[in-house]
Amino acid sequence: KTELIPHENIIQRILSSRIDRLDASAQMVLKTASIFGMEFDKKMLVHIYPLQQEKNRVKLYLKVLVNVDMLATKTDKETKKRYYFRTGSLQKIAYNRFLFRQRQELHNSAIEYLESNLTDTDLPILLHQWLRIFETTKESIPTEKIIKVLGYFNKCIILV
Repeated sequence: KTELIPHENIIQRILSSRIDRLDASAQMVLKTASIFGMEFDKKMLVHIYPLQQEKNRVKLYLKVLVNVDMLATKTDKETKKRYYFRTGSLQKIAYNRFLFRQRQELHNSAIEYLESNLTDTDLPILLHQWLRIFETTKESIPTEKIIKVLGYFNKCIILV
């Protein structure tokens, strides 16, 4: 394990402290959003959000997270509002607050959603989900899954 240089450690502590000051629901929205990597849209997030009884409040908490400068928004080519983490460190800290099993379940939910609603804009996010699953899978990965993901990579390369 590499040592953090002192200023990186301080930045991580500051970001962790900012997350800790959020209420539990805002923290859950931030953590769940981190599953997608740096960028996501509200519809994706609501689909995989693990607390059924709070799904209707995700939009409210996204506004809170934008207001406290943890997330920002932009509009993509398809005029779809996208959210993104202000820093990669914040995304990683939020992501690592989930247990391994929770992350796996959310990545699988994200894959299911993205594959059934795939757009060219979301292709990199889908690849991110599959790579996270592949990185952490202990058993061998079925050939058909590898071929499927290679097809997504191919499509991504063609789009670039």
